[in-house]
Amino acid sequence: MKKLTTLTFLLLITGLLLIFHLAILFGLIPYDQVWAGRLESTEEMYQFETVAIAINLFILIVLFIKRRLVKQKKQSKWIDYILK
Repeated sequence: MKKLTTLTFLLLITGLLLIFHLAILFGLIPYDQVWAGRLESTEEMYQFETVAIAINLFILIVLFIKRRLVKQKKQSKWIDYILK
């Protein structure tokens, strides 16, 4: 697969995962059905989901930067290091 196609696919998956976590945060998906049933309170759910959303946003931003660099045929060592 080409790099651009792979990055687009990863962006799609990460975006869908972000939507999933937002659905849990807003109560569209019951939190007792996720996180392997470990969550016992809404406070724990807010903590877990906040961390998960922050990590997914970071990955999404890195993938957007990488995709733009691939289109422009530039190299960035720190982006490649983060993705490894």
